[in-house]
Amino acid sequence: MLGASLLVGTGLMLATAGPAAASDVQLATPSSGEVTVLGGASKVCTRSGQDVDVWCDLEVPGTFPGGTVHVDVDVSGPDRASREWSLYVDFRKVCRAPYTANDPARSWTCRNVPRGKMRLSASKPPWEQAAIGVRW
Repeated sequence: MLGASLLVGTGLMLATAGPAAASDVQLATPSSGEVTVLGGASKVCTRSGQDVDVWCDLEVPGTFPGGTVHVDVDVSGPDRASREWSLYVDFRKVCRAPYTANDPARSWTCRNVPRGKMRLSASKPPWEQAAIGVRW
């Protein structure tokens, strides 16, 4: 099970192996079973011959009410380099986790996320496709 560790002085959560740290925001793997979705958004960043962008950014419309957020990331490519997604609320990074482009599609859960305007940003290999989303 993934736990969460607080990055000192930032209030930022980083997925790590081991137990969750005591803090305001927690990152954990989602439990199996059904999930009720009250809101969310998704985006596909396509690849093209001129696409050298290494970030896929999703500006979530409206205001997130606060609470638990599920983050979905699926990035294509043979790249084994460490990548990272970051979740921002009101321009403050509140949750993040590492992955590689050759990982299968994955989901993470961020708990106790504050209310506000949300943005999800995920790194990807240049010229590759990424599908990202948030659900609550």
